[in-house]
Amino acid sequence: MTSIALVLAEGSGTIFANTDRSSDRAPLMVGYVEFMLNKEKSQKLKLDVAVWMKQKSNSEEKFYSLSIGGINASLFKEAEKVGDGPDYAGSFGFNHEMRIAGWKKPGVNGAKDYISLAISPKVKNASQAAPQQNTVATPPLEQSPVNTQAPGPVDTGDPAFRF
Repeated sequence: MTSIALVLAEGSGTIFANTDRSSDRAPLMVGYVEFMLNKEKSQKLKLDVAVWMKQKSNSEEKFYSLSIGGINASLFKEAEKVGDGPDYAGSFGFNHEMRIAGWKKPGVNGAKDYISLAISPKVKNASQAAPQQNTVATPPLEQSPVNTQAPGPVDTGDPAFRF
């Protein structure tokens, strides 16, 4: 068996309501995240994203559970948004070694609202500004078309937690 190791340093992408949702088990949202592999050659790795609503065990707190190219991530609603800070924040990676943040954005020219994502290395404190690179092994990618048109707000089953 052969595996490929990739260094994923920073990524960005978009998630939006899944218009092809065929069952309750299907993802609420879908989208993509792109990671820069080689700036000089403008080479990027594009991974599909699927999003489900989950609930923490022993808690009422709900969060988004993401699969980004088969790698798990989680996004929790920020209790108090500060300035231009994210609406959601969480972790990404096999060992939760990276930070993922999401900002609610209005659709343009009739498009529906979406969430813009940013993934970056975690910074332990404000003085540690130099990013660290994380190596993750990725499974083979399956390319699937992504519908860029999104319907209205996603009903997550919780009136206080709507997208």
